[in-house]
Amino acid sequence: MVDNVDLELQDLSNIRGALPRLLHRVNEDRRRERRLASRIRMVPDTLRDLSESSFNPRVVSIGPLHRDDEIVKKFEAKKADYVVKLIKNMIPSPRQEEGQEEEILKSCLEEVLKSCVNRVSPLKKKVQEGYEWNRDYEEDEFIEFMVMDACFILGFIFHISKYPTYISYRKNILRDHGVIYDLVLIENQIPLFFLNEIFQCTVIKFQPNKTLFEFLNPLLNLLTIFDVRITSKEVDISTTDNNLLSLLYECYKPDSPIQPGLLSSKIRSVVDLDSAGVNFKPNYNPKWQMGMDVKLKTFPGFSWCWGKPTLIMPPLYVDDFTEVVLRNLIAYEHESSMQTHAYVLSYAYFMGMLVNTQEDVDKLVDAGVIINVMGSNREAASMMKTICKEIAREQFFYDKEWDKLDMDKYCIGYLLKSIIWLKRTYFNSPWNVIALFAGIILFVLTVIQTIFTVKSAS
Repeated sequence: MVDNVDLELQDLSNIRGALPRLLHRVNEDRRRERRLASRIRMVPDTLRDLSESSFNPRVVSIGPLHRDDEIVKKFEAKKADYVVKLIKNMIPSPRQEEGQEEEILKSCLEEVLKSCVNRVSPLKKKVQEGYEWNRDYEEDEFIEFMVMDACFILGFIFHISKYPTYISYRKNILRDHGVIYDLVLIENQIPLFFLNEIFQCTVIKFQPNKTLFEFLNPLLNLLTIFDVRITSKEVDISTTDNNLLSLLYECYKPDSPIQPGLLSSKIRSVVDLDSAGVNFKPNYNPKWQMGMDVKLKTFPGFSWCWGKPTLIMPPLYVDDFTEVVLRNLIAYEHESSMQTHAYVLSYAYFMGMLVNTQEDVDKLVDAGVIINVMGSNREAASMMKTICKEIAREQFFYDKEWDKLDMDKYCIGYLLKSIIWLKRTYFNSPWNVIALFAGIILFVLTVIQTIFTVKSAS
């Protein structure tokens, strides 16, 4: 009996001793997860296998992850052109004698690049810890190509910022299309704190009143998937957490946090909602780029369920790279789930449920909710329908909007479903419409004839 008691006490002591170790392990795992979430790394195969081309750079590599890809090596020499154009703006404007211009440019280029390297060399370890990759570089090689990449990004943004508006440039970006969208790829990023250090050595010298965030606005406005202007939000640039992709994500976050909800019923397609009398209207919500709303227009003397709802949505700009931006933002949410919410995934999921066929896109294009320059509405429908395929959805931020349109929950449900059934059964083709009206006329004539026959007999 005594032995049993001793064993129980020993087991209890072992359990108590294990608890601190277990707690320490949990905390260490959480810290490790946070460190990994802040690193720039390859996306998991579960996301990459869905659309590998959405994560691989087509033209230019930034940082170490895709530096050895054959497809981007040709562009390495062209980076220098943008760097030279950027540094030219730092040369004093007085007229130089003939033959001196090239010598002055060479001297200025050497001086600026040297100052950049000296400024960021002490940050080498911090920059390296911001990436997760296996290859070892020579002692100075890493800093050199990181400085080159940062200077290239600033030079490229300076190049596109010379256009008067992002809309006018959007019509003339075929040559630079690939470069622009390579800069949003989750595996092709550079930490903002590093970019800011190079910014202080270059751009600030000839644009002293401009901040890094103001300077980045032209690029962000070309990357946005909505047909509205956006303004860069200031974020913490002292850590390795933030980059161009995370900055774009910040522009899509609501000003105030939104509590996620549950989707209580299936989302109907645009055609179904349109057949039931739901209108669609584009709108810009200054508090949330991706915000939606439902307006119910009721008639005097009738309950709200007899009203005609309007679904107000942000105008979506659909082109060949919309999928790239969406998939990389969704991947960023997935990889940074401890610091982010799935706002973009919720939007993509909502749109994917609304759009089943080309006809759904047709109606959204007619309503001005989609601006499609992709080529065909069929392609746009296919892209939106598959964007969230095999991606787990844990949060949904449009439950309140859909709740107002829920055809299975309120009295509007029976009315809308009845209208849909009538339209699909009797108005789905001109011949059905003709047959229906012919039947109605025949029925009315039969009733009239019967009435006259009865009256004549009496």
